[in-house]
Amino acid sequence: MAKVAGLIRKKSAYFYVRRIPEEVRSLLGGKQQVTRSLNTTDFRVASDRARRVAAETDKIFADARLGKAPSAAASRGVTREQLFDAARLHL
Repeated sequence: MAKVAGLIRKKSAYFYVRRIPEEVRSLLGGKQQVTRSLNTTDFRVASDRARRVAAETDKIFADARLGKAPSAAASRGVTREQLFDAARLHL
């Protein structure tokens, strides 16, 4: 198994965890880290999702450094994939 930055396993589920850089903390609610459930117990699925969340997080941090406010969905931690998964469950 290849190591994926930020991917951790708690009990049977995988999570993405990343420290928020100090220079953007105040713009992102003052939290010290981002923790997002990847909603899977499968390592391969979790790896793909962790890479996607890492890219989204990089963009949020870059935008914050430029003074742009994060979108409402991004600040709540809702990804496009999570929206699609929720829609699939209800359809």
